Amino acid sequence: MRARVILLALVVLGISALTISSAQGTSPKGTTKEFIVIAKQWEFDPSVIEVNQGDTVIIRLRSADVSHGLFIEGYDIGTAIITKEGWPREKVIKFVADKPGVFTFRCNVTCGPYHPFMTGKLIVKPNNPERGISLFAIILGIAVTGYYIARR
Repeated sequence: MRARVILLALVVLGISALTISSAQGTSPKGTTKEFIVIAKQWEFDPSVIEVNQGDTVIIRLRSADVSHGLFIEGYDIGTAIITKEGWPREKVIKFVADKPGVFTFRCNVTCGPYHPFMTGKLIVKPNNPERGISLFAIILGIAVTGYYIARR
């Protein structure tokens, strides 16, 4: 009986470990999230953008006053709006948020004396549902093992 309990626990833990390791190499599929970001001296509105890893992110940058830009560090992408007659009043950035973490975005066009402080945050939340399932399997394995040991 004891050998079966140990074997059951090892099988559950082994399956969980395989699930976790196979989830490491996959990139989760997300949805499309679109944001209108208004740049004005010396702030972005909104200044915080939250998405999930794997989401396709579309940022529509608009200027409320002077020329502005938006550059996302860590993703190395950006755009700029130059406020001249006949030039576009909106620029679009589109990318897949494939790296989890907190990334600063900043104005990349000098727009006045407080330009260096014109920043915002892109928060990309990890999206790994397989890890939750694996954790559940590990807890279940420990609970079943504990139950069989307690019955003896």
